[in-house]
Amino acid sequence: MSILNRINRIRQTQSDRLFGFADQALLGAGNLLTAILMARILPTDKFAAFATAVAIYFLLAGFFRAIIVIPFLLSGKEADNEEHKPQWAWLTVLVSAALFVLMQGIAIGMERAGFSAYACLVAVFAAWQTPGLTLQEFGRRWLYQSHRGLQVVLSSMLSLTIMLGGLGLMMLGRVSPTAAPQLMGLAAFAAFVMQMAALPPRLCAPSLTQMGALLRPRLNFALWQAFTHIPFVIYGQGFPLLLTHVAPPITLAGYSAIRNVLNPINSIVSAVDSTDKVRAINAMRDKGVPGALASVNGTRRFILVLAMPWLLFSCAIGPWLLPILYKGRYSYPLEMAVLGVYYLLVVINQPFETFLITNEKGKSLFASRLTSAGVTFAAAAVLVPRMHVMGAVLSLVLAQGANCLLLALVSRHVVHADRTQERHHGISERDQPVGA
Repeated sequence: MSILNRINRIRQTQSDRLFGFADQALLGAGNLLTAILMARILPTDKFAAFATAVAIYFLLAGFFRAIIVIPFLLSGKEADNEEHKPQWAWLTVLVSAALFVLMQGIAIGMERAGFSAYACLVAVFAAWQTPGLTLQEFGRRWLYQSHRGLQVVLSSMLSLTIMLGGLGLMMLGRVSPTAAPQLMGLAAFAAFVMQMAALPPRLCAPSLTQMGALLRPRLNFALWQAFTHIPFVIYGQGFPLLLTHVAPPITLAGYSAIRNVLNPINSIVSAVDSTDKVRAINAMRDKGVPGALASVNGTRRFILVLAMPWLLFSCAIGPWLLPILYKGRYSYPLEMAVLGVYYLLVVINQPFETFLITNEKGKSLFASRLTSAGVTFAAAAVLVPRMHVMGAVLSLVLAQGANCLLLALVSRHVVHADRTQERHHGISERDQPVGA
């Protein structure tokens, strides 16, 4: 029976991962097509407002993920998780509704206060897009936790169909382009409704007391996760700004060009993480720290198997590939090979982060992100003015190397502490008198 169970678990894992890749592919293709069509349909100022609103969503989504989504996933470790799952769904609806009202109020207030037309446009776009997208993100995790990957893919297909259909009507002149932000919000909300219909929660909206009870056990961890998002944002958005400040424009252009070639690695990591984070949490619930460690080690091996062929292939043919892609303007094959080391470290690090999230080590994750951001900026400030593109990629490698070392040490400490506790527990049990 145990062999059959193991075979079924392997099949379930591979099925979840397959749907995770399909969903990630749909998201990537949908985002690309949406951006292209938006650029063709919208006037320049409105397209710029749309792009800025998307950046605002990603900023807020990080905090939403830290405070709502990750604690929800971690609740899967608890024996009474199924009883509280509906409350998490309704909490998400209430938080997103409050976010919608707040952001609409801000947009109206900015307009009445006399802010620039562009700033008001950004606020309106963000107010319509963000709440629906946060709901869709939660719905995706809601289904993955119950191994409903097919429904995740179908919901993403629905969202993409509504989005592309609406943009098509705009191109034909049937719908005003000013409805673009409402269209994105509607598409995301429709996907969320489909996700909830696939696995409907009980109609039991939580009271304020119940919401507090949901959040209280992991409030400290959630706050540290929110703090962790801050250096991540600074790191992600500030690095390109630093490059433009300390080096000629060709440095940022060259770095962006070689990064685009290797960016599929990020998609692979995201696709696997969307399912394997749930897998690690379940392993923690069933087998403790050793189970979670085995799970993330398996995830690391799986990502390496998927990522290494593209990594090696693209770096090996870089001297021929880059001149063809960019008409000889951004030919940095050696720099791309060094950037490949950075992406390799990203693949190695991601399961470490999952392991620490599973063990709720919020302060350690914050320290690792802060260290990574600090090393990146310090190294870039020294290396980029002298080495340009090579200085940029070397600073990233140094930062990820430091991050890898820190995460490995903290993970080792967690495992050692668990083994020590198990030994003490075993000794305590042996020392108990017979019949006690």
